[in-house]
Amino acid sequence: MGYYTDYKLKLDTNVDEDKIIETIEVISGYGFESGLSIYGVKWYDALENMKSVSKLYPDVLFTLDGEGEEAGDIWTAYFKNGKMQYEKAVIQTAPFDEGKLK
Repeated sequence: MGYYTDYKLKLDTNVDEDKIIETIEVISGYGFESGLSIYGVKWYDALENMKSVSKLYPDVLFTLDGEGEEAGDIWTAYFKNGKMQYEKAVIQTAPFDEGKLK
């Protein structure tokens, strides 16, 4: 058993994506598919691994989106120069508006 998560990676610069993907694979053991996505994996060290990768590419802003198998487990982590900002998604609905009743 384990907990599966889907990941999507974005880079803020025109760097050699293949080189970065190779670096991630060496550090983590996981390789991204084309489009910088990886689906249904148990990458428990993702955040620590991405901190390490970002240290190797200090001028690149990495944005890693994750969606776990439990409802509402959606987050984004930003990495730059070995540091991380982690944000859980906020899911909300609009308040009641009688004017929208049909």
